[in-house]
Amino acid sequence: SNALYPLESMPRWMQIIAYANPTTYVVDGLRQTLFANGALPVVLSMAVLTVFAVVCQWYGLKSFQRILESR
Repeated sequence: SNALYPLESMPRWMQIIAYANPTTYVVDGLRQTLFANGALPVVLSMAVLTVFAVVCQWYGLKSFQRILESR
């Protein structure tokens, strides 16, 4: 994530990994909200985090249903 190092200073391969990490969007959203100097718009950070939360909830629900059905 970009919690310790800015995305611009990372090599390209590391930037790709950072963009796949939800922490990047949390940290950048906080920076943009508190200091107005984030690299990404707050709306983009919130959208990515919302999609990530929905996907995780859906996956967790399906996994739990499979566990219950196997008993």
